[in-house]
Amino acid sequence: MTAYVIQSLQNTGLCIGATSTAAGSLVTLQTLSGVGGKLSQWIMDPNSGYITLAADPSKCLDVQGYTGQQGQVIIADLVLGRTSQLWNWVGNPPRISNVEYPTMVLDNSGGNASPGNPILIWPSNGGQNQKWSSLAVPALAMLQKSTAHLSGSPTLEVVHNDDAQEQDRIALRK
Repeated sequence: MTAYVIQSLQNTGLCIGATSTAAGSLVTLQTLSGVGGKLSQWIMDPNSGYITLAADPSKCLDVQGYTGQQGQVIIADLVLGRTSQLWNWVGNPPRISNVEYPTMVLDNSGGNASPGNPILIWPSNGGQNQKWSSLAVPALAMLQKSTAHLSGSPTLEVVHNDDAQEQDRIALRK
């Protein structure tokens, strides 16, 4: 599956990230650099509604301490059927709503566009601090990560075939 970064439209230099892969860890704004760090890359399954941490797909976005007005967004162990862990992208520009609390969306708390600011669920109000975009992590970046496991000097070989009957190919060589 493709990994994505959830970028803030309030400040495109920021994205949603976990403070750790441990269950109960807070979800905050983080600086978006390159393709994002391992704690700010997500797998988003539109069929199931889960948004899982690419670094540990057994962990997902969840809501803790919902008060009727707000709730803290955390990392939790994925539990099939737990509706507080299910999310929908709605509207244009997009907001991310919670299935269990459908009037609530991911919200950069207080509109404070700085790294470390907590992500909450909050009533949808159309504010810039509730608007997000998903950026696919380039396949090449994923390939670059896999070369770290190879010894020696790996190279990427791209072979372009002029013959219409044959496909171009990419190979990783050691």
